[in-house]
Amino acid sequence: MHEGVPPEELRQRLAAAEATVDRLQRDSDHHYRAFFDSSNVAMVIFDFDFDADGRPVDCRHVRINPALETICGFRPQEILGRRMTEVSPAEEAAEWIAFYSTVLTTGVPDHVERFSPTMQRWIKVSAAPFGPRQIAAIFENITERVRAEDALRDSENRYRSALRVGKIGSWETNYVTGVRHWSPEGLALFGIELPGGLGKVGGPDDEWRAALHPDEHAFAGNVTSTIAGTDQSEVEYRILRAGGEVVWLHGYIKVAERDANGAVVRSMNVAADVTGRRLAEAALRDSESRFQGFGASSLAAIWIRDARTFAFEYVNSAVERIFGISRDRIL
Repeated sequence: MHEGVPPEELRQRLAAAEATVDRLQRDSDHHYRAFFDSSNVAMVIFDFDFDADGRPVDCRHVRINPALETICGFRPQEILGRRMTEVSPAEEAAEWIAFYSTVLTTGVPDHVERFSPTMQRWIKVSAAPFGPRQIAAIFENITERVRAEDALRDSENRYRSALRVGKIGSWETNYVTGVRHWSPEGLALFGIELPGGLGKVGGPDDEWRAALHPDEHAFAGNVTSTIAGTDQSEVEYRILRAGGEVVWLHGYIKVAERDANGAVVRSMNVAADVTGRRLAEAALRDSESRFQGFGASSLAAIWIRDARTFAFEYVNSAVERIFGISRDRIL
């Protein structure tokens, strides 16, 4: 291959090639160190200790960038060169070593999210192999995100509890896709079961229409025409559960989306079981009717006055006959 090339020239060429490789390696190392040290992402290179059988048993912090202090609270100079078992309590150290060891031995990058008692924060660690006995790990402080998720979950649980206690259900109707999305409370309110809480809009399989009381079928058409012209409507209607139980519902329908022509695409629905209230109102009307009948037929003067103002609220016809005073003057 080098036939005809003087030995001295060949040595010079090899030396030049080696010098070029060394320079490129130095440049690469320089760029790598510059990126590693200046990055605002916390990074650590771990070097592993192995037992007599070649199994990883501990790992040492051999390179740490300054961002680790901001993200994890560790000053690099405090843990540089120290083993994981020297930095974290035994139980926590064992968890980290197990995770890092799996990445090293399988050669497959992975990530984990967990709360670190040592760091007193939630940490996401992404790790990847970095040579035959090392891994590189990137650390993210996800404490605020986890707290926000916890707060959202707690809020959702409180909301669900309030719905269950108040017998309130909700559902979303999509008139374009023909799919109705039910909340668990909405399904319970109607006494129906649907896989994934997904129902159908329109046609013979429309579970909402099927649940309407026979005397309320005109109501469905009224709802469609109402939301076509307004974005929110208050409604009250009856449904008939599978067991024959009549349930009165009071709620709201709110248009969530319209198309370019103004036609309704999606509506949000919420309803509460007000059967108890309706029964109480009916009982009150019945009681009032019986009282009015009794008062009208009674020969005795009967009146009712407000306990605070003493104003007359009711007088029967016998008051006029006995006292000679018109009820219009008294009331």
